Amino acid sequence: MKTSEIRNKTETELKELLQKIKKELSDNRMNWVQGKEKNNKKGLMLRRQIAKIITVIKENKVLRGDK
Repeated sequence: MKTSEIRNKTETELKELLQKIKKELSDNRMNWVQGKEKNNKKGLMLRRQIAKIITVIKENKVLRGDK
């Protein structure tokens, strides 16, 4: 997902998306350990998406003046 798409979402949608991606990352790690998952780059991609979402949430808080 592109950063511009993430910026267009509301904070509630971002938090839901964050939980979904964290669950997917957890499942991916479990599958990797069990040998079911061969694509190791998927975990890297998911971690980057999590970082983007957290960054956008924090940027929105700064722009609104929240602490």
